[in-house]
Amino acid sequence: MVTSKGYPCELLNTQTKDGWTIGIQHMSNPGGKPVLLWHGFVQNAATWTSNFPGEDLVYSLYDQGFDVYLGNSRCTKYSKKSSLYDPNKDPKDYWNQYDFDNMPYDLEATFDFILDKTGFEKLGYVGHSQGTTMMFCLLTTNPEYAKKINLFVALAPPVYVSHSNSPIILLTDEFWNKFHFKDLFEMFGVWSISAGNKYLDLMFSGVCEITPLVCENILFMISGWDFSNLNQTRLPVYAGHPESFSIRDLTHGLQVKNTGVFKKYDYGYADDNYYHYGQNTPPIYDLNKISLLGPKFMIYYGGKDLLVDPFDVEHYLLPNLNPELFYQKPVYLSHYTHLDFVWGINAHTDIYDDVVDALKKQNY
Repeated sequence: MVTSKGYPCELLNTQTKDGWTIGIQHMSNPGGKPVLLWHGFVQNAATWTSNFPGEDLVYSLYDQGFDVYLGNSRCTKYSKKSSLYDPNKDPKDYWNQYDFDNMPYDLEATFDFILDKTGFEKLGYVGHSQGTTMMFCLLTTNPEYAKKINLFVALAPPVYVSHSNSPIILLTDEFWNKFHFKDLFEMFGVWSISAGNKYLDLMFSGVCEITPLVCENILFMISGWDFSNLNQTRLPVYAGHPESFSIRDLTHGLQVKNTGVFKKYDYGYADDNYYHYGQNTPPIYDLNKISLLGPKFMIYYGGKDLLVDPFDVEHYLLPNLNPELFYQKPVYLSHYTHLDFVWGINAHTDIYDDVVDALKKQNY
């Protein structure tokens, strides 16, 4: 989608310390300051390129001289290869690696690759949805990497989600608890929910072409009900790049929702937790440990976001962050749904212009 709009794009690869090959789309601007963007849950880097120049953040960054990189989480279309696990021979071990506890390794490898390649000491980072969660995990567990980032732009961060009102999430949570869906999946050897293959891509795109209202409502059942900030003619494009996800990552997210605690995956038994963590309960991601020597934050959240409720941002996330971390006061956009932050018609003027301006002012 990038090259069709007249922009350069190449696929690069780097290796994580736990054996994953991470694919990185690179919009090369030689000598430009490096900026890395990371997608959310059930998405890949294509989510950043689904609109047009003048609308998507990536094109504005490139036009302003930045060297732009788009990351892809493990198990997604461009990062499927593991040196340790084979999805056909050992699907359980393979898909259990798709969890936001492990995704900071993807970030570490990508940061090191970009900084080694460019010669800069720091880069800017923009994350959406789970792309922010994994960054918060990294910043609380590996402060050395905080020094490699100058600005962290967090769009719709689902760190605390106890008040999520997404019908999809609420229904899933109900079935997960009442009917023990996780146990049923494990009993039948189901470790992931498949998407991102050509047949499902065609199916979703076809549904959006023929009956856009159905497609629109599926998207909004997840993210929010306001239709006003979405270009409905782009629905087939938005729905054309679904990704698979693991049962473990979904379970982990529901654990955080139900306990109200931002913590590592709970194995369900004290002995299992002790085996993995050296303690009977999963460690908490302590946001108070984020180093002031690391990036400044720009946080944006929406009033019509059904997944990331403003209450959770304002009463749980923000109070747990040192005020000195903020580049600017967190921005509340009353009419924004969860997906408006990447696909919204007005995101360019509401968010991206300020983000580009802030990134220009950083030291690299």
